[in-house]
This record gives sequence, structure tokens and C-alpha cells, in this order.
Amino acid sequence: MGNTRVGVDTVMPHVKAEYVIKPTVLIIRVRQPLTWQDQLPARVFIILLVREPDPFLEDFIIRLVNEDFIDELADFNQPPESIRQLVIEGRK
Repeated sequence: MGNTRVGVDTVMPHVKAEYVIKPTVLIIRVRQPLTWQDQLPARVFIILLVREPDPFLEDFIIRLVNEDFIDELADFNQPPESIRQLVIEGRK
């Protein structure tokens, strides 16, 4: 479904399907960049799983326009719980 790159080293593959029970955001951060389908490196993978439009996910996607937000998601110094809180609440 279109271009999945949302930042210099961040991509957002997504699935919209009937079998998705609950909207889900998965954040995967890798220390060594992987070559993505556009042949550019990626270190942060934001995976969205949705069944239908969801207000929370729409808000989350809007926040991805902010480079500081993406940088926080990519920060390896942040523990998983801080990342979870950032995704859910939009702040640390």
C-alpha cells in the first residue's frame, strides 16, 4: 500500500486485513541497518496491523511527521516501556 518509508532510516510496513482482531503497533529497532525494499537502509520498523480505520492509529501516524518523535522511537537508550508509553501517550 504505497511507500512505507517515513524517515531516513525508518519504515512503516502495514497490514489492513479482516483477520486483525485488535489494532496493533509493533516497533522493531535493529542496531545494524537492513536494506529495505527501496534499496535504502532501515533501522526502525514500525509495523501497523489494522482491520479498519482507528482513531488511535490515525493520531499515531500524524505524530510520525515529527522527526523528533521518530528519533525518540529509534533511540536505543530508551527502554521498551518508554517506547510503549511514547506510542500510547505521545510522550515519555
